[in-house]
Amino acid sequence: MLPLDPKKMEIMMKQLGIKIDTLEGIEEVILKAEDKEVVIVPKDIKMINARDVKTLQIVIKTIEEKPLFSIEEEDINILMQKSNLSYEDAKKLLEKHKGDLAKALIEINKN
Repeated sequence: MLPLDPKKMEIMMKQLGIKIDTLEGIEEVILKAEDKEVVIVPKDIKMINARDVKTLQIVIKTIEEKPLFSIEEEDINILMQKSNLSYEDAKKLLEKHKGDLAKALIEINKN
C-alpha cells in the first residue's frame, strides 16, 4: 500500500465527514472504576469526530493503577496482633476488603 499525501488524506477524510484534532496541554487522563483509578500520562491525544461520534485516541507515555482506598499501618498492626498473620498477609487481607478493618477481622474470626 502506497503512503498517501497528507493533503489528499485530509481531503478524503473531510469528504467522509471525519475531523481529527490534537488536544494540547493535557497532563493526565484519569479513568475511575468502583475500586481504583487508572492514571494515564499521554504523549499525544487525538479527538476524532466522525459524523458527530467523538472518540479519543491516546498514545500513552505512562500508566498507573491506584486503589481508591488506603491501607493504614495501624490496621495492619491490629490484624497482626489479633491473628498469626505476617505483615504481608495482613496487608493483602485489608486490600481484599478495600481497607475495611472490620470486614478483615470478621474473616479472621470465621476461620
